[in-house]
Amino acid sequence: LDLGAESLLVFLRGVNLNPGAEPEDMVSLRVFADARLVISLRLRPLKAVADLLEDLEAGKGPKTASEVVYYLAHYLTDRVDTLISGIADQLDAVEELVEADERASPDQHQLRTLRRRSAGLRRYLAPQRDIY
Repeated sequence: LDLGAESLLVFLRGVNLNPGAEPEDMVSLRVFADARLVISLRLRPLKAVADLLEDLEAGKGPKTASEVVYYLAHYLTDRVDTLISGIADQLDAVEELVEADERASPDQHQLRTLRRRSAGLRRYLAPQRDIY
């Protein structure tokens, strides 16, 4: 697909914060942009897009097409950071439990769940880690 030197097609992933959804069930956001136009498509709502729209309506959002893409990526990343911080906090709690009592046995179900969540996030987010 030849987009020309002035166009961009990017696929981003965002955390699914919709009611009843698992956060690691990522939502795909497809973005086409050129110097004056940004078109984004998604199948499910994304809080990052809602945040961007709120900024635009308040007159404090991005001013150019490239800034729109940047803001989208930034808001998506903020949501992911929050989710990863929560997982890290849970792992820290398990580590503290084991360090406090050598005979303590961590909850294996909890560890498997945290590992599954981490692996899912890594699989979907690794391709966009170098976006900035």
